Amino acid sequence: MNAKSETLLKVEDVLDWTYPIRKKGKNYDFVSFRAKDPVTKQLKEKRFSLKQYKKGVVRDTMAAQMIAKILNRLQQNWNPFVPDMEDRSSTLLSTVIAEFKETIEAEVKKNIKKEKTKIDYFSRLKMFSEWAEKHKVMQICHCTAAVVDNYLQGNIVRKGNAARTRNNNRTFLSAFFGWCVKRHYLKDNPCSEIKSVKEAEKQRKPVTPMELEKLRHYLYEKDKHFLLAVMMQYYTLIRPKELSHLKLCDISVKNQTIIVPKNISKNGREEPVALNDRIIKLMLDLGVFNFPNEYYLFGRDFKPTRIYASERIFRERWTKIRKELNIPFNRKFYSLKDSGIIDLINSEGAVNARDQARHTSISVTNLYSVAGGKKVHEETKHFVGKL
Repeated sequence: MNAKSETLLKVEDVLDWTYPIRKKGKNYDFVSFRAKDPVTKQLKEKRFSLKQYKKGVVRDTMAAQMIAKILNRLQQNWNPFVPDMEDRSSTLLSTVIAEFKETIEAEVKKNIKKEKTKIDYFSRLKMFSEWAEKHKVMQICHCTAAVVDNYLQGNIVRKGNAARTRNNNRTFLSAFFGWCVKRHYLKDNPCSEIKSVKEAEKQRKPVTPMELEKLRHYLYEKDKHFLLAVMMQYYTLIRPKELSHLKLCDISVKNQTIIVPKNISKNGREEPVALNDRIIKLMLDLGVFNFPNEYYLFGRDFKPTRIYASERIFRERWTKIRKELNIPFNRKFYSLKDSGIIDLINSEGAVNARDQARHTSISVTNLYSVAGGKKVHEETKHFVGKL
């Protein structure tokens, strides 16, 4: 080995970091730099994606600002691989959001959160991040109570959305910023200073006894299969999305029960509900149990099928029937559940209605489920309703 080669030093021996630069191609666009990993003592690459910004002037501007910001922090001995040295409150909002999304993705894979929760969270994140970019809210520390309240008022309320939409967005942001506090990006949750607003009364109203009778007569003559769906909603109080996932194997004629599996249940618990006499009779008349056990109870034509059909089929068919029978607009398919609960309370009492609806409590009675395994009430199986 000659003298010249002996004097050569590795980059890591001289530098603790490299200048941040922008790298972009057909399928990528990010700011990249390297910093010394305190464990390996080697330079390790760190990237910040730019794809969340609109192409063109906006993205170019953000790239320049990001490079300047990173360079300034590196010159002040910041190391992204040493968390204790990092001022996490000045982290880019886009970076925090990306990490939060990764957390949610991981929780969905572990069945901690449901896929529909992820979709809802990501949709709300997209809306908030687009607003933040437009209003130059670039770092997580910029997300103060005043800024978040301005977002809720400006992007939600002034756009004509209902108070419930505003409150739902506040609830989501509170969860997001609560996560930020746990991850030490923020000291306090800005949503703790923002209160929910009073919501208007629900437009949805229960179906009246007269409307129920009209509905039963009409469907008995025109569409018995949809009548079964209507009766299931009214008597079993099972939510439409859960109904769409029910399979014949979940139904016991012998016990007159339906077991709502935990993987389709809104509350994530497996619980039984009573199967009313009238429903069983109609199911037998329609030959429902002649189909294989693994079939879904309701397909596109409301007959058992091996192919899953979305809960939209209930709303779409209901809308047509409602118009044909001149039933008011504020009677939704879900209104059948409201009517069923009211009639069951009046006939068999609040406890029966509470357990059939699988509620943990009823505001009217403030009763709770008894300890131990749940069981259905015999009275609910034979309850004679208005439908």
